[in-house]
Formats: sequence, C-alpha cells, structure tokens
Amino acid sequence: MRLIYSRSRTPFGLLVRAASWWGQWSHCGIVTGDGTVIHAHALRGVVEEPLPEFAKRYSLHALVDVSAPNDDIGIAWARERIGDGYDYGGIVRYISRKLSDHSPRRWSCAELVETALTAAGCVRWRCEPHEVTPHQSYIARAAL
Repeated sequence: MRLIYSRSRTPFGLLVRAASWWGQWSHCGIVTGDGTVIHAHALRGVVEEPLPEFAKRYSLHALVDVSAPNDDIGIAWARERIGDGYDYGGIVRYISRKLSDHSPRRWSCAELVETALTAAGCVRWRCEPHEVTPHQSYIARAAL
C-alpha cells in the first residue's frame, strides 16, 4: 500500500509535531491507484482528493510503499470512511492515553492509515491504531 507522510508549518501541524515529541511528520494519508489521497483532514474529516492538491498544502512530504497482503481491501475500507469526522482527541491521546477515548466514527490521519493497513492484512502495532502518531507510522515502514 502506498502512503504519503507530510508536514506543514500551520499551527495545527506544529501542534501535532509537538505532541509527538517533534517527530518529522504531522500528517499522513493513503495514496490510491487512481492518484488520489484518502486522509483525515482536521477541518473536513475523512476526504479523498487528488495527490497534487494534497501535496501543495505541505512544505515537505514523502511517499512510502508498505507491503500489505491485500491493498484493495485496505483502500476500500478507507473509502467507506469518507465523510466521517476528524478525531480531535487523537492529539490529546498522543500526550496521554488516559485523557481521551477513541470515537468509532472519527479518525485522526494516523489511525485511519494504520486501521486501513490492518484491514489490508498488515498489522504493525501491538497498541490500538488510535494511539499511533504520523511519525510513528512513518518509522514503522522499515520494521516489516
């Protein structure tokens, strides 16, 4: 499955990076075979948009291929989440897992990516996907 990791200099991007101990990345998404990106956007929830439109909002980005047994299932799972809300509690959970509960119809970018990978048959974490930051998701790319 192809993933994209990015960062921006916006206050929200800086907040995500600070909450993850200044990890390199503040956002991530799933790149489809159609050239679109499915991701959880803080103001719009889970959306799908063309890759060039996604990339122009960020000061830095990297494309990463992660081996998953069934990419199509992971992408289909993510597409079913389009229209779901953004999980603002995700940033709070990056700081302390005890401060916020996960909502099943709200997604942060990293939990959307990691849950789609799990649906595709690639489990990379022992913890719940909603406990993973974008930077941790990126680091795990080399663990497989």
